Amino acid sequence: MYLESCEPVVAYDTVIEMLSDSICAGAGWDQCDHHQPINIGRLLIPKDGETYIARVTGESMKGIGIYDDDLILINHVMPVTSGSIVAVSLNGGTLVKRIRFREGGPIILESENDDFPDVDISEHSCFVVLGLVTSVTRMYV
Repeated sequence: MYLESCEPVVAYDTVIEMLSDSICAGAGWDQCDHHQPINIGRLLIPKDGETYIARVTGESMKGIGIYDDDLILINHVMPVTSGSIVAVSLNGGTLVKRIRFREGGPIILESENDDFPDVDISEHSCFVVLGLVTSVTRMYV
């Protein structure tokens, strides 16, 4: 799964009305009298570092709900741990994968689709973790 490009995100103080704490995905719509404002910039973009947005191409991460043409937010300074979803640069390409650190073994980039193999990072690879994927957005219109 490749990333088309990474653009810095500018955190605006955009506030929208939140209808309720949750919304039913089953039968019916309950009218809500409870409205509260929510700052979408503060919700999606942490204060502790640079955040970038990238468009995803490919299907290798669909098992965790990241699909072709989705937008992902990538935080450059949040800590990455084994099992995190990350954006990486590998041998000149940019990927989104689950990262696994193995004690005494290679770093592994895991796909979330059985049609795509995992990638072992060798000592000869040109490899950089670009950041932690913190959010995914899918546009329907």
